[in-house]
Amino acid sequence: METKGIKRAVSFFKDSSKLLNEKVFSKVKPGVMSVKLSDGCTYYNGSKIICKEGYHAQLHSRTGASGQREALDPKGKKVLEKLQKGNTYQLEINYQYVRNTLKEDERFFILEDVHAKSRYKVPTKDIVRCFWPSYCNTVHSSQGSAIDEKFLIADWKSKRVDKYWLYTAVSRLTMFDHVFFLGISLKDENLEDKRSKEAIHYMIKGYQQQDRRAGRSWGEGEYIESEDIRKALEAQGGRCQLCGECITVVRDTVHLKATVDRLHSAPAHTKQNFHCMLCVDCNRAKSNSLVV
Repeated sequence: METKGIKRAVSFFKDSSKLLNEKVFSKVKPGVMSVKLSDGCTYYNGSKIICKEGYHAQLHSRTGASGQREALDPKGKKVLEKLQKGNTYQLEINYQYVRNTLKEDERFFILEDVHAKSRYKVPTKDIVRCFWPSYCNTVHSSQGSAIDEKFLIADWKSKRVDKYWLYTAVSRLTMFDHVFFLGISLKDENLEDKRSKEAIHYMIKGYQQQDRRAGRSWGEGEYIESEDIRKALEAQGGRCQLCGECITVVRDTVHLKATVDRLHSAPAHTKQNFHCMLCVDCNRAKSNSLVV
């Protein structure tokens, strides 16, 4: 499972995480209780996978005497939740589970929460959609976790990576002599640039449609152009001006969507009315506050 003793990795791009996971997990030799899924990875008993979205799974069994796990009550206070076999519980996002299938049945995975001493039954078809192999994940998804083993950082040479991302990546470690940097690029930057240009082009087309529907007008040469958005993103280091989170114009499930923030809400998306780039959440919150 490991390469030269390196047991964990992080990347900037989700595609890079996927590629590293495929390379590592594809080397697993098929055996008893192993199964190869559509993501190209072979899973076996003991495989560690991460829940990448809120998933509700049926409790299969309890191995702990207490049969409890930590949960939040309606007011957000931490409480101990009594686990009942057969009931459905939400699995934790970015939490690591261990495959512990008790018999050969390719229809289901039995995932064990080693801390709560409980096992959950998950249909195999949901594994690729809702879970992620634990070898490599994006830094964004790894925030809050500490890693005390040999650790690889990918995509650090990308021009989209800044010092804040690199600091976040390195700060996952408990020992700095455990960090290794991948010397090759896993991402085609030229292809990424092409995708970004196309995404910005369609973003502007979308804003023009919005402005026309709202009855907003603009003169020739006054509307924002691709270069205006590109320069703003570059000046902001690819981050939202308000919250500081990484943003992207390309459709991405990891980073927040970049949007144009206007100085005034009444006029169109013109160069004169262009303020900065915000993530979609901050822009929506700002719009709602103006309405109120």
